Amino acid sequence: MKVKVFIKKLVFVITVTSVYILSLTNITESETLNITTYYPAPYGGYVSMLTTNNTWLARNGGGVAIRTASTAAPAYPLTIGATGGVLGVENTASFAAKNAAGTYETFMWPRWSDNVMYINYGTGGFNIRNNSSITTMFMTNTNEVGIRTGPAANMHLHVNGNIRIDNGNFYNLCHYVWYGNGGTTSCDWGLVAGFISNAAGTNISAQLYPSGAWTVFTAESTQTGWLVCCRMQMQ
Repeated sequence: MKVKVFIKKLVFVITVTSVYILSLTNITESETLNITTYYPAPYGGYVSMLTTNNTWLARNGGGVAIRTASTAAPAYPLTIGATGGVLGVENTASFAAKNAAGTYETFMWPRWSDNVMYINYGTGGFNIRNNSSITTMFMTNTNEVGIRTGPAANMHLHVNGNIRIDNGNFYNLCHYVWYGNGGTTSCDWGLVAGFISNAAGTNISAQLYPSGAWTVFTAESTQTGWLVCCRMQMQ
């Protein structure tokens, strides 16, 4: 009777020991560990985290904070608290935003393969404003530029205010057109700004006629010289 009891105990010990040893073998040979968690787990602090597919952060509210000193909830969906360089992309990367119709449009290439920065603005234009939201410069989709204003139609550059040039010049604004004494001479550029007689010291008698934008010049029959024609238009 005692022998039978001893044998049963021995078999039980051997069985339990074998199961334990086999379980240790499986753990040491396994390369993965599956953990089943339930919402809102997992929760806590992590030294590093790797995801290998789609990742949703702050899906139902709140925001994501990166290197912020405070543990308070971030004020924006994405808040970066570091100083200096906080975002780096490849030179051929690009940024896109949805237009009013909900379609994504690429608006910036920070550095393309040619090391040029490209910005594509929307069909409504590009409005650069000061801190009071007043327009400093406005560019239209038809390549007009307004300074301190929205540009008028067909005005490639429209300035609301004074213009000053220091140590520079307006180039290709005016040129000379020869006028003879055989009739009238028209200025091919907008406006006759003046005339220069071919005979020094001669009293010039001439007339400017408002034909279109003041372009027609008539001299006395004895006079010849040069018209100064400029790219201007009288209002």
